[in-house]
Amino acid sequence: MRCVLVTAIAMLMWCSSGWAQRPSDADAAALIERSRQKAHDYAASLPDFVAAEIIHRYTGSEAVKGFWSPTEIGRASCRERV
Repeated sequence: MRCVLVTAIAMLMWCSSGWAQRPSDADAAALIERSRQKAHDYAASLPDFVAAEIIHRYTGSEAVKGFWSPTEIGRASCRERV
């Protein structure tokens, strides 16, 4: 019985540590602003990415194995800055 009581008290103490007070509106706003600034700084530190995709399409016939003829070549590019 004593072991159960000690375990119950320990669990209550552990659970009560999560019942903290809500931060004030000013503290919450400051935390959000700091988080926003860190996210912005991180995004600004990332390099520019340039991506180019070249697409080659071929057609072939099951009757003639190994013979493929090009049908079109496409190109798409994207340059984006966060």
